[in-house]
Amino acid sequence: MSDENAMMEEVADRLISERVRLGYSKADFAREIDITRNTLRTYEIAQSNIPSNILVRMGSLGVDVMYVLFNQRNPDQAESLAEQTRREGEKSAEQMISGNTMSNSVIAGNGSTINNINTTKHVSKTVADVKPGKEHITDEQASAIQKLVDDIVVIESSVKQKPRGHKAVWTAFNRRMKIPSYRLLRLEQFDDACNYLRSTVGRLMKQKNARKKLPGDEWRNRKYRYIHASFKEIPELEAWFKKHIKAKFKVNSKADLSDDELEQAYTSLSNKKRELAKRK
Repeated sequence: MSDENAMMEEVADRLISERVRLGYSKADFAREIDITRNTLRTYEIAQSNIPSNILVRMGSLGVDVMYVLFNQRNPDQAESLAEQTRREGEKSAEQMISGNTMSNSVIAGNGSTINNINTTKHVSKTVADVKPGKEHITDEQASAIQKLVDDIVVIESSVKQKPRGHKAVWTAFNRRMKIPSYRLLRLEQFDDACNYLRSTVGRLMKQKNARKKLPGDEWRNRKYRYIHASFKEIPELEAWFKKHIKAKFKVNSKADLSDDELEQAYTSLSNKKRELAKRK
């Protein structure tokens, strides 16, 4: 896969992330920017470049076009997004302790006087203090978590009969990490959180129907993206991988691998990556 194709795939991933962040379904988003669902699909699976006039329409809906194209948040939108996610974290972390108001009648003296005793409601609110980059994950790390959750939702919608929505995936994630909101994920938990989400993506991608159910070349493209990301994470893997596929499959590029060979190469790379990670 060429660098240009890799860049298109990254743009496609960020476009999906922005659409989901704004709460649009594919159908609604396509309608708002006056294109067909099929055209939007070609953008989101990196089959077509996004024309400038379409980017302008997306921008009018609140899409951070700078982020989609260059992976750099528009300062104004980044500040707004950070504040929004902090508020969500604070809201989710509120713990309400309340007692019901009661009214009791008590007979006093000879029974001729009735005193009403009211127990008023007492509310104690504890609001979490989100500290990005100090105690909790940074805005950039939060975006990475969001991207992985988006991946899970997108893949499940294709390969599962009863796919989960974003809310269900987030609930499972928060329960697993023992936090009320992902913005309260501590810095030291970030790697474990990513590993958990990536393993979920990996299990979904290994389902027998994934190749057929995922649209277009999405199955292969997601394998490519994992391989490409692994090279960035551990540079020495790239030379190992090229040598591995040359020796085992007699090819020089992952693009020349069959689907079965790509799956085998993907598994070998995952195992090698875990092996190298344990040494560090």
